[in-house]
Amino acid sequence: MKKSSLKLDSISLNVETIATIDISTNVKLVKRGGGGYLFKSENYFGDNSLWISPKPHRFFFGFTLVELLVVIAIIGILIALLLPAVQAAREAARRMQCTNHLKQYGLAMHNYADVNSSLLPYGWTRDTVATHPAGVVRTRHTWVPRIWPFIEQPALLSEYNFNVHCYQLPNSRQAATQPLGPANVKLSIYYCPCDRPGAKWRDVFDLARGNYCVNFGYDRWCDNTKPQPHRFNSDAVWGGAPFAPNTNMSLEQITDGLSNTMFLSEQIQSARDSDSDLRGYMQNDQLGSQYMTLTGPNSTTPDELTSGNYQNRREAPAITNSSIFRNFVTARSRHSGGVNACYGDGSVKFINNTISLDVWKAIGSTFGGETLSY
Repeated sequence: MKKSSLKLDSISLNVETIATIDISTNVKLVKRGGGGYLFKSENYFGDNSLWISPKPHRFFFGFTLVELLVVIAIIGILIALLLPAVQAAREAARRMQCTNHLKQYGLAMHNYADVNSSLLPYGWTRDTVATHPAGVVRTRHTWVPRIWPFIEQPALLSEYNFNVHCYQLPNSRQAATQPLGPANVKLSIYYCPCDRPGAKWRDVFDLARGNYCVNFGYDRWCDNTKPQPHRFNSDAVWGGAPFAPNTNMSLEQITDGLSNTMFLSEQIQSARDSDSDLRGYMQNDQLGSQYMTLTGPNSTTPDELTSGNYQNRREAPAITNSSIFRNFVTARSRHSGGVNACYGDGSVKFINNTISLDVWKAIGSTFGGETLSY
C-alpha cells in the first residue's frame, strides 16, 4: 500500500491506493456542498466513485510554560501578601487569650484578699529567712496553690498539703508510676498560648510549669539576714512590692493605687522539659514564680541565676550569680514587642519593651509615690 496526500482548498486529504495505481492522473474532484469531495477516475475507477470526507481540524487548548510560571508567580505574591496578615491575626488571638488568663488571675487575687482580711497570697514561703518567729519552719510553696479555689480548682486545693513541700507526697508524685498530685496537673490557665502549653519540670516530680509570675518589685530574690519585705539595692529608694517572700502584703499597703501597680506579668518557658531552667517553673519558690523590675521587659541584660539553673538563650539571656540570694529575673514573653501585665485593679495592659526603666520600676512599686506618665 502507498499513502498519497492531496491538498484540497487548504484541507489535507490522505488517500490510500493500491500500489499499482497512480492517482495523480485523470482524476476529477468535485466539491460537494456537504463539506466533502467526490473523487472520480476514468482510467481506473470507471463509473465508480469514491467519497472522501474532509479531515477535521484539531485545536489544542492549554498553558504554555511561560504562562504557567506567571500564574505560579502571582499565586506566590498573593501568599506572601496574605501570610503576614494571617500571622498577625493569630498573634492577636493568642495575645487576647493570654490577656484573659491574666484577668482571671487578677480577679482571683482580689477574691483571695476578700476572704483573707485584704491580704494577698505569699509570693512564696521557704525556711531560709533568719527573722521568722522562733520554732516556725516554713515549707516550700508559691502563690499558685493558694489561689486554686478562685480559678475554679477547689478540688486541687482539697488534695494539697501545706505542711509538706510542694514536691512531696501528696502534693506531687515521686515516680512516674504513681498517680498525679495536684501540683502535677497542667492547667491551661498556667500557659500563654504563644509559648509552650503543657510544659512541665524535667525530673520525676513532673511539677507543672507556667508562664505567669507575680511582681517582686525593684529587688532581688531574697536576703536571709533581713526582715521581709526588704531592699537589696542601694542605688534607689525601696518602693515596696505587692508580693514578697514569706510575707502577705495587704491591699491597703498599696498606696500608689491599684491601677498604678503591677500584680503579675509573664516569663518565657524553656524550649524543652528536659532543660534545667527555673524561669517559668511557677510552682517553685526559687525564681520560677516571680519577676523583678531591675531591668525592663524582655531586656537584653541577662537575668542572674545560680549555675545549672538556666539556659542562656537569645530570647532569655542569663548569666551565673553564685549567690542565690542575689539572683533576679525580669518579665519576658513571646509576644512581639512587649509583655502583658495585670494591674492591681484587674486591668491588663501590654507593656512595650521600650518603656522607660524608671516608669517600669514605678509601676512595680506599691508605695513609691511616683508620678506616672507613659
